[in-house]
Amino acid sequence: MHFSLILSLLLSAISAEHVTVTYHFWEKDPEVVEKVEWFTRYVANSNRFWTSNLVYLQQNEQNNKIQISSESWKSANIEETITDLDHLDEFFVSIFQKFAGKLYTNKALDSLPVFDDTVFERSRHAYEGLEINAKNDFGTSHASKYVFSLLIRKRTFEQWEAVVNFVSAIKRSGQPGYIIDCEKENKICPDNSDDDTPILYAFRDEEIQAIYEGGFQKNHVHDWILTIKQPQIRILNENLVPQYRSGNVPGFDRPRHTVTILFVHTKKCQVWRNYVKFAKENHGKFHLTAVVSPEVKKWSFHPAFITMKPDDPYVKAFTLYKDIHWNRMVEFLEDGVHPGCHPLISPSEFLFATSVEKPLLVFFDPLGTKNVTGFQYHASQEQTSERSAFYAAISGMDLFGLYIMSVFNIDTPSYVVIRRDEKGWCLFKKPIENDNFSSVKAWVQHLEPSHCDDFIEDFMFPIARLNLLERYEDVDELEQELTAVERNRDEL
Repeated sequence: MHFSLILSLLLSAISAEHVTVTYHFWEKDPEVVEKVEWFTRYVANSNRFWTSNLVYLQQNEQNNKIQISSESWKSANIEETITDLDHLDEFFVSIFQKFAGKLYTNKALDSLPVFDDTVFERSRHAYEGLEINAKNDFGTSHASKYVFSLLIRKRTFEQWEAVVNFVSAIKRSGQPGYIIDCEKENKICPDNSDDDTPILYAFRDEEIQAIYEGGFQKNHVHDWILTIKQPQIRILNENLVPQYRSGNVPGFDRPRHTVTILFVHTKKCQVWRNYVKFAKENHGKFHLTAVVSPEVKKWSFHPAFITMKPDDPYVKAFTLYKDIHWNRMVEFLEDGVHPGCHPLISPSEFLFATSVEKPLLVFFDPLGTKNVTGFQYHASQEQTSERSAFYAAISGMDLFGLYIMSVFNIDTPSYVVIRRDEKGWCLFKKPIENDNFSSVKAWVQHLEPSHCDDFIEDFMFPIARLNLLERYEDVDELEQELTAVERNRDEL
């Protein structure tokens, strides 16, 4: 069976949900009718891949019941009786949140497919041109150029994920690349390695230039390949700054979300030396640029970092120009890759938002009655100063957002601080009232690190499992794309 067929049920569940909302009634209540119709539309509009229908069903019992069910996940069915017509909003938020909790919990517990390792052989046609014979001289035809080599050792999903993402990245970037099977004798593979993790090397002039340290997900490999080919620091003239400010960076095939430029009038300063050191140690992780010109001194006596965010709706650029010591520079550059306000719409987005030591402050408002725009604006403004937290917003009835808050036992408009601990998730919460952002920020800054309002252990929140399912989906989509391209080429 083809890998895409193995995952067909999984794809239908993750990529699209069809949900049926059923109103069971003895006699239709106009208030309930109005609310159930509104919430059915609202939830559908809050989820990109959601389709839904509303069913009215007369029953013999003299009460009103709401049932929510999923065609692809029968066990996610939930049904509750309406007991208080004065609090219908709260009732519908609660039942949809319980449904989201059941839906994602069932996915995490029930749906991990068994990986079929024969896919390596059956899909060989998609990447056979990228293989090298173990006895060939490596890299001789690509002297003075970058050559990328992926080393695999086992027949596991993680290895296949690396293969598919590597092949996609190589073909998109047009770079020479090879897949090395380390289960066969090969001089490139590390000797006596017990590590089954795929390894990606960048060779230049037949020497290892860099080793990829990221994950083999999304566009990470493709971005690294394009970034590693850039100079450690790209020197710009001032005429190029507007182009870079827009995110249109030469050497990349799509606009950059983050562009950082150091403006400095001389290289004979500690800031420049620190920048060079950071760029060397992190080559491939960041695309770094600089304008070195005596003209800079006309508008800035001190060196100045400017980070551009072309996609940010509120803050297009922010600056660091005072007290640029090593630690502050590193923090500025590392924090700069995060958006002003994270979207928590998938497991990978949640894990990225919580991957740092600083806490994540989430604005949760399922009915969209609070000022989320104001929160997002101020969160973006925080990029202009030293951040004490990162920020995210869940405004509306997004399924994954509802699931997160159901795990955290939060069902009312709240500020929620999430901090990753060794064995789980430390939580703090407070109601969203008529707060100003400064007071909320002060509340976060004064939280006691050793204390939690609530603590959710890892087994209660299977986010890693859900992220693995997301990775399965991404791999299958990439595999289908590569296979389709090869078939089209063969037909031509």
